[in-house]
Amino acid sequence: MSLWILTRFETKEDRLVEVLDLYTETMLHRPWPLKLVRDSLWQRERFPKQFLTLHGFANENDAKTYQQSIGATNYPEQFAQICVTPPNIVYLECTHAVGGHMLVKPDEDFLSISHRIAEPGYGEQLAEEIEMIFSELTMIAGFRAGLVCVNQALEEEVYSFASWSKLEAFLASLPEIEVYKVLAYHRLK
Repeated sequence: MSLWILTRFETKEDRLVEVLDLYTETMLHRPWPLKLVRDSLWQRERFPKQFLTLHGFANENDAKTYQQSIGATNYPEQFAQICVTPPNIVYLECTHAVGGHMLVKPDEDFLSISHRIAEPGYGEQLAEEIEMIFSELTMIAGFRAGLVCVNQALEEEVYSFASWSKLEAFLASLPEIEVYKVLAYHRLK
């Protein structure tokens, strides 16, 4: 199993250049030798002030060391100056992966994310349901890879991520009737 850190944030206005600069600076000064599996920065489609970062780690210790090292810099204050509210940070444990390694393929230009909460005690069943959905997504041209993850702090909270080569492929995957919200993002870094 791998550990992922999902960080979502919204800027006060269109601050794309500052977000890119801060992200790049943060990645250049991350502590080594951490086993950072993957990292990426995304901007929400049609909502230019909403962003997310996704960082994958080989183990929990590396993830915590990374978070502590970032906390010891002035990056949190810099982000606070451009954000509407403090960033939302969630530690996720990957329970299922499909389509190979996530976020390493050169044509993974779009990311879809769903966030669902099961009734108490039913988090595992929800994760299994999403795994079945992902087995169907693999048949859609443009689907690249997917992850099913649970919040380490609340196992009923299930996140799913799918990477896509084209926005049209993601849109084709959506059911005609919206059962739950799935958000689309495009890759910045």
